[in-house]
Amino acid sequence: MAIDNQRPPPLKNVSNPDEGTAAMANAPAAPLSANKEVLRKGGYFLSGSIVVLALLMVPMVKLFIIPLIVAATLVTICYPMYLRLRKLLWNNKSLGALSACLIIIIGTLIPAYAAGYILTSKGIQFYSIAEPTIRDILEKGDDGIIGTISQSKHMQWMHKVKIDWNAVIKESITAATGAVTVIVNKTSAGLFSFIFSLVIMLFTMYFLFVDGTAFVRRLNYLIPLRKEYKERLFNRFLQTSRGTVTAVLVIGVVQGALGALTLLVFGIKTWLVWWVIMTLLSMIPLVGSGFVLVPTGIIQILTGNIVNGICIILISLLVISNVDNFLRPYIVGQHAKMHILVVFFATIGGLFAFGIMGVIVGPVIAAMFVTLIDIYGDEFKDYLESW
Repeated sequence: MAIDNQRPPPLKNVSNPDEGTAAMANAPAAPLSANKEVLRKGGYFLSGSIVVLALLMVPMVKLFIIPLIVAATLVTICYPMYLRLRKLLWNNKSLGALSACLIIIIGTLIPAYAAGYILTSKGIQFYSIAEPTIRDILEKGDDGIIGTISQSKHMQWMHKVKIDWNAVIKESITAATGAVTVIVNKTSAGLFSFIFSLVIMLFTMYFLFVDGTAFVRRLNYLIPLRKEYKERLFNRFLQTSRGTVTAVLVIGVVQGALGALTLLVFGIKTWLVWWVIMTLLSMIPLVGSGFVLVPTGIIQILTGNIVNGICIILISLLVISNVDNFLRPYIVGQHAKMHILVVFFATIGGLFAFGIMGVIVGPVIAAMFVTLIDIYGDEFKDYLESW
């Protein structure tokens, strides 16, 4: 942009100082008001252009919003690790960022892959055991396990209820088969989306590690708030991010331990192996230890251990699965300084709105919203109290 270096015209020489002062006071104010008008119109144009372009960019960037938020959350938590790695790697930003991304991927994907592999193999084993057993149950009818269950002293109520157990079992198998088909189809269809999101997340994490300080400095400059308000926003984001990750780890450990204890109490010898698997599965939202306990309970029922099987299923559905609903809001709320109810709604709403990543994204968005409401209340306190 060219700058006009032309000097302004010299002031008229006035012999009397008072006369000169009066002349300056009586000078027309048109240039000043004209500048204000130009600035005002320019501000309107600039603000309107930003809003229009932001709306046009929404369809372009909506695919990246969730990976970006997750990447920013992980980078915020792991930034001290990046600084240590960079120091060890001759203060090289690129090597430090690559190493940090690699550690994050190894720490998340490898355990998830191991849990998925073991769960898949055990699922195939479960089907190979259950399929002939169920066929034998259907063929024997009341002469088999159905009759044994109905004659059990714990199941006397079954004689009072007319139930076609053959139809119930067939319908259950059909429903289960349909559910598995839907899950497989969604998994296959979502595989590309998952890989795409993972690549975007890694790409974003790398540059946030390398240039994160500059990004934060620029963002801090652009936010038109007081310094203490900006610090409050950044601190709330940091604490919420730490709280969500801490909640994932704690819930995984607690649910895994409770599931393993349940299997141990009811005589399942492989409880130690399932402890590790259930811990990893419990860290994945909408999965949890029920993927192990419920099939285990069904196998117990099919093999004649009716009471054990029913107890395992009930403990899984009524006790262990609800650990998430109590612990997650409490842990995130303690870190983010938010009410447990707000965290609960943000987590559930995030799951429905954003899928599995909503466990992280939901509380983060809610934390930013609550922080802005608090800032609004502090900034306009006198005005609000006058109402």
